[in-house]
Amino acid sequence: MRKLFLLIAMMFSLGAFCQEDSLVYDLVEQMPQFPGGDDSMRHYLLYHLQYPEHSRNHNIEGRVDVRFLVDEYGNLKNIVVQKGDVRDLSAEALRVVRSFPPFTPGIHDGKAVKVVVVVPIIFLLADLHPPATKQKKKK
Repeated sequence: MRKLFLLIAMMFSLGAFCQEDSLVYDLVEQMPQFPGGDDSMRHYLLYHLQYPEHSRNHNIEGRVDVRFLVDEYGNLKNIVVQKGDVRDLSAEALRVVRSFPPFTPGIHDGKAVKVVVVVPIIFLLADLHPPATKQKKKK
């Protein structure tokens, strides 16, 4: 029996860039954090993501990179798919990231700042129950 398996990871790019009149960072001393940390975010994603029916029925897997800005108050803004080749997987990843609670903001030089975050979400269909192996009898 095939079950759904979602692999979630979090990564950040390096550097900083200027957007109009305010500085937006990609890397800061303390990166923005999902409430409860990365493990809580993984749990949230596993609980809230639903494998799209069309992709599941056609054995379609894929990766969706969702990019967003965490402002100095922890609010998520400008949530977009940075990379995603399968429309329904991208739509599902966007739906769930848009439902995220506010983050703990990123800190740079002791001040809360705007930081760009990229969350890669990998949709995999996997057999979560490997075939049983024969056990040797104990003598």
